[in-house]
Amino acid sequence: MASMKTASVSLVDWDAGIAAQLAQNTEVIDALLSDVADVIRDDAKATSAFIDRTHNLRKSIGKRRSKFINGGYIVKATGRNRGTGATRARGFHAFLVEFGHVKVLWGKRTSEHVPPHPFMRPAVERGRLYATKRINELRK
Repeated sequence: MASMKTASVSLVDWDAGIAAQLAQNTEVIDALLSDVADVIRDDAKATSAFIDRTHNLRKSIGKRRSKFINGGYIVKATGRNRGTGATRARGFHAFLVEFGHVKVLWGKRTSEHVPPHPFMRPAVERGRLYATKRINELRK
């Protein structure tokens, strides 16, 4: 029988190698996620899907770093302005613009429905396409 040659690698060396590779890739992935979040934020702010007379909704679209263990970024829109006093918006209306709602006049529901004006979902889809394109560029 022919003897098989085996390579022996210490588990400590293997873990250190993986940790170094992961640290290097984490920086690349974090930069990529930041770019994708910027694309989504900018696309959502630049959309013409809704009319924003007070500009509170556009001002409220922002990016922040996630507090989760695995990191990442969160792009959110609240519709609430961060101003003070009379310039501060009364509530959060980004969800209502995105998905539509029943019209309410003087505190009473009407039979009319305000149609949805999606702005975040299309921006997220374009962000996914951008991320796929960037990942394919990194592979080459």
